[in-house]
Amino acid sequence: MKLNRKRYLFICLVCFIAMSIGLVIYTSLNRQQGLNIILITIDSLRSDHLGCYGYKRNTSPNIDKLVEEGVMFTQAISQASWTPQSLTSLLTATYPSTHKIYDFGSVLYEELITLPGILKKKRYTTVAVSAGLIKRFPGFEREFDNFFDMDEKIGDSIENLIRWIGHFKHKKFFAWVHFFSAHSPYKPPYPFNEMFKEKSNKTSKHIPIGNGKEPNIIPNWVAIDRITDVNYYISQYDGAIAYTDFYIGKLLDKLKILGLDKDTLIILTSDHGESIGEHDYYFQHGFLYDQLLKAPLIIKGPGITKGKVINKQVKLIDIMPTILAFLKIKVNNKIEGVDLLPLIYDDNNYTGNEYVFSETFDCDKLNLKSIRTPEWKLIYNIGLDKYELYNLKIDPEEITNLVDIDKEKFIFLKTKLEKWMNRPKPNIIPPTKPLDENTKRNLRYLGYLQ
Repeated sequence: MKLNRKRYLFICLVCFIAMSIGLVIYTSLNRQQGLNIILITIDSLRSDHLGCYGYKRNTSPNIDKLVEEGVMFTQAISQASWTPQSLTSLLTATYPSTHKIYDFGSVLYEELITLPGILKKKRYTTVAVSAGLIKRFPGFEREFDNFFDMDEKIGDSIENLIRWIGHFKHKKFFAWVHFFSAHSPYKPPYPFNEMFKEKSNKTSKHIPIGNGKEPNIIPNWVAIDRITDVNYYISQYDGAIAYTDFYIGKLLDKLKILGLDKDTLIILTSDHGESIGEHDYYFQHGFLYDQLLKAPLIIKGPGITKGKVINKQVKLIDIMPTILAFLKIKVNNKIEGVDLLPLIYDDNNYTGNEYVFSETFDCDKLNLKSIRTPEWKLIYNIGLDKYELYNLKIDPEEITNLVDIDKEKFIFLKTKLEKWMNRPKPNIIPPTKPLDENTKRNLRYLGYLQ
């Protein structure tokens, strides 16, 4: 009789454990399907200027905390170093030469599938917060239910978003927050403008102020008070990152107060990086070197291992399919990114991203393509018919061009790049919409128009 009772109690215990595990899994699955999504993108943010990526200055305490609660990718590669191309790629999971939104004013055509568009169809309420970004991307306005313009006073815009989240906290929502505060010209307010400033000394580098995108100049749209000290502008860039980080902290704290932090998937990244002297270019972008293509990528959400670091190469166009996979939403074969959940969850079935492609075609007719592996990078300048080959393991700064030295690797990557360039693409030329004078003025301020 005693043995039977022990057996009975054991069976009850096993059943209880099984039911508990089942309940946890069921709750987790249902929570994921009803998750809120916050996508934070920070314009021109280099990953190596964040503390969590090893930077010496304390520019990002709140972003660093987000890493402690989520997963960080150290080799996330942007598909373009030009904002309209990169952000459109991120929100459509396609390469620039697929979506063909090359510049501000290009109209997002209806056949192009977007992340907010898919979520709207799944009854998500959608909001975009940025400095007039929707006006610069005609067609994106139909993907969002609400818009908040982010002017120089970031705090007001974040407060508006927080109130909006509080109002819709009982509904599924998707919020895209794009910060321009780290984009040149770097003008963080006090005390952030003083936070990293150093006195000019003998080691300071001074270069002239000039027009256009030339090497060894401080572009005229970046220059402040005719200052020529490179270290000054780096201090202001870092201050702008700290300023942005401060308000990201405000947003994340409010999510916890509202009780939404456990039901919200948070993704933080940038559209591209920024040159601060590499290859003799200062405070600008548009090229395909790693300081411009490597972006931070941090993902926090239910079931994600806290503090995990992933060193495998991934693409920014993988963000959209990863979000949709997290929500159990099926995607069609028109997207070019891959789902990163197998990589996040240590699934051996992950096979993506051995080769990552990037491209940039800017208003100055700079037409570049690149192919990148974890060890090698080949850049092709179409206008000059010139190639650059770099061994990223031994030459991460991309200084020594090996095109004439490692012929075998050059031919191999060149063949892969040409195959990708000649892949089938939609035969669509997006229409353009004239920009209003206020938008043009803002774009000149940011250096996009001369």
